[in-house]
Amino acid sequence: MTKVKYVILTGGVGSRLWPLSRKSKPKQYIKLFKGKSLFEMTVKRNSQIANEVIVVGNIDSYYLSNEFGC
Repeated sequence: MTKVKYVILTGGVGSRLWPLSRKSKPKQYIKLFKGKSLFEMTVKRNSQIANEVIVVGNIDSYYLSNEFGC
């Protein structure tokens, strides 16, 4: 079986969704969809076809992504 890795690019402050999003909690990490965030939904959707997740972003994204086990 072929091993598939997928890369999620994170970053930005989500300024167009202000005041909900902040630098400390960008829009992709806000639970807007039935208690789930865009990031969480992306990880779950791709986990069915990939063996490994790689998250690329800044140090703030690193900590936020770790909250979801990535």
